[in-house]
Amino acid sequence: MEDFLSHYAAVASADGSYVKLYLQQHTGAILEGTWYKHAQQWVFKQIMDAGVAALPTPLAAAMSPDDHIRLFFVDDEMVIQEFEILNGEASIGSFCTVNAKLPEVAGLSAVPNHSGREQLRVYHPGEDGYLQNYGLSSGSWERPAGIASQIDLQSPICSVNSNPSDWGVPCIKIFYRNRSSELKVLEWNGSASGLRAETTPFYSLPESARFAAAYTEARGSSSDNISTPAKVMLFVVEDGQLMVCGKNGNATWSPPLAVSIERDGTNIAAVSAREGDGTNDVHVFTSEEEGQFVHRILRDGEWEDSVINPAELLANPVAVPILIPEMRLGAGGRGDLRIGPSSGNNTNSNTKPAVHRDEIGSISFVESLKDVGLTLGALGETDKQFSHIQIPHDEDHEHIVMPKLQQATYEDSMDRLTFFYRAAIDQTSSLHKASLIDSDLPGFLSLSIMKLRYRWSNPRQDYYPPHLDQGIFRNILDIFNFGGIFKQDYLIPIVELFAKSVPWSFSEGLTGSGAPWLFDRSKPVTMAGIQSATKQLHNSNNGKGRGIYTKDTIGDDPHWFTDEKFAQQHFSGTNPTTIRAASNNWVGSFVRTAKAQGISGFERQVMAARKNLFVQDYSYFRASMGQKGSYDLSYTSTLQDRFTDLHGLFFHERYACASVVLFELHDDGHLHPLAIVLDYKEDDIKLQGHRYEKTSSGAMQNSVVIFNKKTSPSQRHDEEHDWPWRYAKMCAQVSDWHRHEIAIHLVNTHLVEEAAIVAMMRTVEEKHVVYRLLKPHWVKTLPLNHAARLILMPAIIKPIAGFRPSDVNKFTMDAYKNFYWEDLYIPNDLKLRGFPNKESELNGNKYRNYSYARNMVVMWDIIHTFVGKVLNDHYKNDDAVRNDAEIQAWVQEMQSDHGAQQKHFPDIKSRESLINVVTMCIHIASPQHTAVNYMQEYYQTFVPNKPPSFFKPIPKTPADLKKVNEDFIISSLPFVPPSFNLLTPLKNTVGVGNVWLLAAHLPHLLSEEVHAPLDMSSYSDQAVDIETRSGTPGSIKAAEEFRTRIKGLTKVFDAHSGKMTVKVTPSGYNVMNPEKMAVSILI
Repeated sequence: MEDFLSHYAAVASADGSYVKLYLQQHTGAILEGTWYKHAQQWVFKQIMDAGVAALPTPLAAAMSPDDHIRLFFVDDEMVIQEFEILNGEASIGSFCTVNAKLPEVAGLSAVPNHSGREQLRVYHPGEDGYLQNYGLSSGSWERPAGIASQIDLQSPICSVNSNPSDWGVPCIKIFYRNRSSELKVLEWNGSASGLRAETTPFYSLPESARFAAAYTEARGSSSDNISTPAKVMLFVVEDGQLMVCGKNGNATWSPPLAVSIERDGTNIAAVSAREGDGTNDVHVFTSEEEGQFVHRILRDGEWEDSVINPAELLANPVAVPILIPEMRLGAGGRGDLRIGPSSGNNTNSNTKPAVHRDEIGSISFVESLKDVGLTLGALGETDKQFSHIQIPHDEDHEHIVMPKLQQATYEDSMDRLTFFYRAAIDQTSSLHKASLIDSDLPGFLSLSIMKLRYRWSNPRQDYYPPHLDQGIFRNILDIFNFGGIFKQDYLIPIVELFAKSVPWSFSEGLTGSGAPWLFDRSKPVTMAGIQSATKQLHNSNNGKGRGIYTKDTIGDDPHWFTDEKFAQQHFSGTNPTTIRAASNNWVGSFVRTAKAQGISGFERQVMAARKNLFVQDYSYFRASMGQKGSYDLSYTSTLQDRFTDLHGLFFHERYACASVVLFELHDDGHLHPLAIVLDYKEDDIKLQGHRYEKTSSGAMQNSVVIFNKKTSPSQRHDEEHDWPWRYAKMCAQVSDWHRHEIAIHLVNTHLVEEAAIVAMMRTVEEKHVVYRLLKPHWVKTLPLNHAARLILMPAIIKPIAGFRPSDVNKFTMDAYKNFYWEDLYIPNDLKLRGFPNKESELNGNKYRNYSYARNMVVMWDIIHTFVGKVLNDHYKNDDAVRNDAEIQAWVQEMQSDHGAQQKHFPDIKSRESLINVVTMCIHIASPQHTAVNYMQEYYQTFVPNKPPSFFKPIPKTPADLKKVNEDFIISSLPFVPPSFNLLTPLKNTVGVGNVWLLAAHLPHLLSEEVHAPLDMSSYSDQAVDIETRSGTPGSIKAAEEFRTRIKGLTKVFDAHSGKMTVKVTPSGYNVMNPEKMAVSILI
């Protein structure tokens, strides 16, 4: 497909549920693309054969409130023709009777007209230089007088209907380029005298420029048309940039703002899709090379974009799921989710009218799930565990009626979330196995078939790094539906039920609410009270605990808030992977900032300890999102979010920060925090190579920095009541929550490993020695990641994070693009971060508390030795590796722009490079994921230790920080009193306790214990069996040695834990013991 002049036209349905785009292929055929909001998917079809329209033709489209679409184009004789589309049926319209002609391939525009008796207006340039227009009234077309305006005959034209306008009546605005190259706008209110003209901010528009306009119901400011959309938004592609400006009524146009880089001559269309509450999403379409286009959506001041290939979607159509969720406001403002039988169409007309509350009975929760494809026994023990839960159901049991709960107990909410999360994982696992993806069945499919089955997703469409395209499951199930086991809407019900299970607030059950901040209502909420309540919940029920509080957490420790406990988490907590030696620039900046604050003795102390200074650095957050230091890391939901978002999980305003912590590592092994930057706002963080680095050493003038009054671990200090310092440590923990959950955990293990899996499945035969080594470490990973993209990110991470959802997407993609494989090999990683990388060098007192590093050095060596002996036995020299076509194809697939897009995946040209890469794949899937995942329940279930975000802005000055007290910290944590009004402003009380629920429940969901045969100890037995069946005498011996060393690790790791001087869990740091270490990414 090539680009032609103005051949894009767009319309939106009256309810905003879909948007249509019309464009012309290079053959001359006209395509109709439909974007369905609920599914976030495009469907394309050809609606007009080649030869009907001129090649090229301008296109214009207008839609009436009854979804009647009229598409206008020109034929080979430049006569304007009309194509009517109603209820999916197309026919030639009556505009041909007008016999209107274009002087050449020029502009054409159509707009609904709500003025008087007219239904529609069509505009085009006439040969006399006047702007011509036609009106449709009662089925007949009329030609009013031409508009006296000198229009460039080659000018594009666009028009919008502002209803109502500032004149008090509907007004049509027509945009065109005049003969002086100005972009003008005419406003017409339907009367003979009601015409006025003005110039937009684009005074000298080249012929290659293209433009489009959209009208929104919102009223923004005249100076900022992005964060607060204006009523009229004008988009112009000029000099390689997409620009936007806005206008409200009689206000002046805002200055143009650059949105993106585009090619000159780019086709463009824009349309506003109105939501139920009167707000609008604005859709903008611009053409790309190779027949593709970019679909941009402006939503809540944030741009989302994806690249669409119509030809590919025509060749490989996707099934759009039925719009199952029906949000409505019932009694008390409750939104109900109704799930009905799938009809296989894009409408759900068979769904019964909403059932009133007094008509709804209650049946077994598990029994009710039969309607969404879950049967008794499908979930095993899960059924028994949750069989007591009741769910509303209508009388004939035909529909599940799952309300967005107003109130529920904390414990019941936890039960529901656990049930649905496990159900989603079980369903995705079953789906993958039924599709022979992640299957235990022996392989029999050729690589050509595997390439069709293991297809890559498009990151521009779902904002995730490349992964297994989930559309393959719909295609497979359309052919092999196994007796109807899987419905077309196979996972939507579970995802929605998970989201709807989160109540607006918590009530008390027979044994209280189960929420730590509501444990004792007779006392005011304090930090000590929350800690005490958590411990009581853990010790209740005869020591078995309540809800998720059944295992040890750091909240059981009365000294959880101390510097010692805080610092130790950077050695053995959920993210022990990023602390690194402090650069000269960091040390210099802290010293200069201390001088500026009049902190005496700090420079002398850090200079004496220069070689022992380390930083935990989150300063790069804004740079990773392409933002400056002044950018606000926060997200505030709107009232609309509560009712229109499918998940319904938008709560309180949330704030994040980009902290930096300076530590001193003492010779006795104690890591001690010296200073903390609450939120780094300087503009000296630059991406150098694949790492972000601080590039200057000046004082931090724009950031709030606090210095520890306790300058050494042995110094006595009232740490419990030093509230500014405690708050600063919480800032660092909020920062680490974002880096750990999104970058270290999700991207660096789950998503990177999935890329390696999909790439290998597309390029390497199952009989290959590398496939044989890696396959056991990829069990359950693909279906688990599938469930994570459906639930974990959209329904847990994004609703509680302090980043905007769009910033979460950018942060995720940045982490993926800058994953540098060779630097993260354990020996290289430790050395680059300033730590010893040999077991003997880590065994002294100084590093005895860094058990993660001590364990990983041993673990890497064991895996590397085993892999090395197997591969060296298979490949006799480096040439054999270079000449292995399958391995080289794997590398290319990993690095390719059309594959995994892992640009830093190593070139494999030698046996050693292959050994390292295979070792790394096993390391990521097993010990690394185990280390960063399974400590979450201990450290994060107790939310004050590591909140996902704050609910008050970060102090902006040192004076503000000094005022921080316990009340400020309490009010910053994610909970509120139980009473609320659903329609109160979001800044008050709505749903904030849900953030605590999800923040505490997330680590619980992700910390299920590992059992045989999926632990590393069991795998060592399996490795011997695998090599005995398929290997050589050399590889069998290597596997036996591997098993011996793995079995002996428990004693080694227990010894490492025993030498630690800082207690982590009651049983020590044993998360990596082989009987607890997962063989693959299982959860």
